[in-house]
Amino acid sequence: FERSKVYAEFCRRIFGKNLHQVSMADMVQLNKLLSVLKLGKDNKILDMGCGMGVISEYISDATNAHVTGLDFADKVIKRAQMRTKRKKDRLVFKIGNIKNPLFLKNSFDTIIAIDTLYFVKDLEKTVAKMKSLLTPLGQMGIFYSQAVKLDESPGLLKPKGTKLACVLTGLKLRFRTWNYTKSEMSHWKKRKRIALKLMSAFKSEGNLRICKELIKEAEYVLKFVDSRRISRYLYHVQLS
Repeated sequence: FERSKVYAEFCRRIFGKNLHQVSMADMVQLNKLLSVLKLGKDNKILDMGCGMGVISEYISDATNAHVTGLDFADKVIKRAQMRTKRKKDRLVFKIGNIKNPLFLKNSFDTIIAIDTLYFVKDLEKTVAKMKSLLTPLGQMGIFYSQAVKLDESPGLLKPKGTKLACVLTGLKLRFRTWNYTKSEMSHWKKRKRIALKLMSAFKSEGNLRICKELIKEAEYVLKFVDSRRISRYLYHVQLS
């Protein structure tokens, strides 16, 4: 993904800027996140599941905040460390598992999770751990999409009905939400359309497999989109 010029073009067309995204958050959503969190040079941020760390770098560059990116993929983290070594005074990358991030309590005032909490089996345990890492007046910014099966309640699609919302409520965490469901639906339609347009370019580059995976994922999610069984929210959690 990092070396593919065609994937870089795919990201520019889908998200508005190439940050090597593998999430669903475009630049409108990402900049809204920064606006909500009100970050500055004094903030200490943990980016949960940072991948290649380009979004972490963007956040640090845009706010001058200290950002720690966490991901289990050691080779990816090492590449991120090399790429950003001139910024190591405010940008750090660590190898670790978001299911149980190994940091001291009160290590961060802000935790960001952009479409990464789907990969933990025990969501309550992970969010409780995230809470413990925050300072007493800390905050979380979480992008979370919810899909429901045909036999599941549509109530799970509401901002207070998602699995994440239920966990936050159970942990007595206050939160606000912003609805990006329409953007989510448009995203997957556009994702498939752009991938198909770029297929020959991916093939010429020797990365046809990337294109096929993009299309396969989009076609799966579009089953939920077409029947309106999907929702997306930005959750802003504030400790008190």
